[in-house]
Amino acid sequence: MTKKTKFQGRRLARLAAVQALYQIQMSGRSAELVVNEFLSHHFIYETEDFSLFGADPDFFSYLVKQAHERLEDIDGIVNKTMTKQESYDRVNLVLKCILRLGCLELINDSEPPTAVIINEYVEISKGFYNNLEVAFVNGSLDAIAKTVRST
Repeated sequence: MTKKTKFQGRRLARLAAVQALYQIQMSGRSAELVVNEFLSHHFIYETEDFSLFGADPDFFSYLVKQAHERLEDIDGIVNKTMTKQESYDRVNLVLKCILRLGCLELINDSEPPTAVIINEYVEISKGFYNNLEVAFVNGSLDAIAKTVRST
């Protein structure tokens, strides 16, 4: 097993939150059920290929439950920042989950700094997408930050 830092634990929690939020949206299962499933299965096993072992369970739970509870408000904020050429309805679900969680952190917390939050979700998006979508996440979260944060 590898030792994970707090920073890595939060990054893994964010990645797991994207996956859990996606699962909630696809399955219609409750946030509580999906969070508990992740905590009891995905957070305790480490494999060669992929592991959420070492993810911050409290931060993960907070992100998923808050994003799910505030989904309508978050989607409203994200949708308002889209340009005329973009349509939030046409954004695929994984990208929506990334944007929703980034938006949640930007509106709920003054820490970490805006640039750190944006960078975290840009890095996560690189695991799923190529340059175009990664740039879309970066630009979208930057636009959201400008509307919800003073810095």
